[in-house]
Amino acid sequence: MTENRWRTTMWATLLAAMLVRVGLVLALKTYGGDAGAYEHADIAANVVEGRGFVFAFYNDGPLPTSHQAPVIPLLLGACFKIFGVGAPAALLMMQLLNALLGVVTTWGIMRIARHLYGDAAAVIAGVAVALYPPLVYMATRVQAVNWAVCFFVVFVAVLLTLTGGRRWVLAGFAAGLGVLGEPLLLGPLAVVTAVLLLQRQPVRGVALMLAVAALVLLPWMTRNVLVHGRPVLIKSTFWYVFWQGNHLGASGTDKLAIDESLAGQLRGHWSAKGVEGALTAARQQAKSVDVHIPHEAMAEILRAPTELAKMAWFRAESWRVLREHPDHYAAMCWRRLVQLCTYDPTNPRALLRGYHVQWLLLVLAAAGGIVFGRALDRRSAVLAVAAVLALAAAHVLVIYSARFRLPIEAMMLVPVGALAAAVWRRCRRCSTKDV
Repeated sequence: MTENRWRTTMWATLLAAMLVRVGLVLALKTYGGDAGAYEHADIAANVVEGRGFVFAFYNDGPLPTSHQAPVIPLLLGACFKIFGVGAPAALLMMQLLNALLGVVTTWGIMRIARHLYGDAAAVIAGVAVALYPPLVYMATRVQAVNWAVCFFVVFVAVLLTLTGGRRWVLAGFAAGLGVLGEPLLLGPLAVVTAVLLLQRQPVRGVALMLAVAALVLLPWMTRNVLVHGRPVLIKSTFWYVFWQGNHLGASGTDKLAIDESLAGQLRGHWSAKGVEGALTAARQQAKSVDVHIPHEAMAEILRAPTELAKMAWFRAESWRVLREHPDHYAAMCWRRLVQLCTYDPTNPRALLRGYHVQWLLLVLAAAGGIVFGRALDRRSAVLAVAAVLALAAAHVLVIYSARFRLPIEAMMLVPVGALAAAVWRRCRRCSTKDV
């Protein structure tokens, strides 16, 4: 494929990705109802109304917080400032930004696939990302996963496809921005750094990447020291989230299992059509695993004067469970690994048959691409696989949710493109022989 043809095809694919996402946003109109902003919206409203970056975490009123990473609340706050707090237009603006992040994700996947498998695989992978239902649907949700998917993919794409000083500077910048939206991306950054050093990549380059990432994080880290009186790594809630995923009544996610009567209504259906009421009811009855906090412990948490003091209870309780029930933690990690490889049973949509078939087809096609697609650069392939496995491991060790798998699903579309391209080449050879 000539370079001009490649660019034309790439821009057409990116335009399709944007149109599909904007079309779904306008069709579903979740910006006029439940756009899934939750804590982000509360913090954004407090910022706009002059109270600062605060949130009421088990408290009567908002306290200075690091409950959420800063990017999404601040971007949403900017939209609230322009259009009004909670205004549909503000949420629509965030969803359009999500659509743009989806376009950048498509670009990143095409860059990765072209570098690893060639032009044909890149085009197919790009079209797959542009149309893959979960990656399209996530644009309608004002959640950090949109940011995490985009910058995880961009981080890998930059490392694989650029050279020289700009490779390290842009990789560090992408990594830092990604972590400001989803701190668990520190896991892939750490593992990729180790792999780069094992591959004997320039130590100065790797150090430059880490220095740039640190500079991106520095303003928020400085703010955390000033607000909390000690360093807090992006979010203060690690032990709270860890407790949610690993206490003795945990499900592996942050939600309890769906009521069996509602789950039964959803199983066997291919799509949401005809069971919208059951889906809505399942979402409404979804309970946080926080209901397992003992009454006396809840009183202690409510009395704690600061957010970090409240988090101390979750840290102490998590360590107690780890010490006294190591077999339970191992069982929870295994449960999350199974959920990662199959589906999240606390997610109503994951019970639909279409969800299972879609995931199975993705797994089989990605596996086929890994086996039959011949990577043009094995060192780069190892780097990409290491980043994906590191992200998977972070969720297996801490907590899982269906949306956490989306960066991995995006990366799996790269070998899907490789498989489709290999099949296409084989078919062309066969047709040529027949002639």
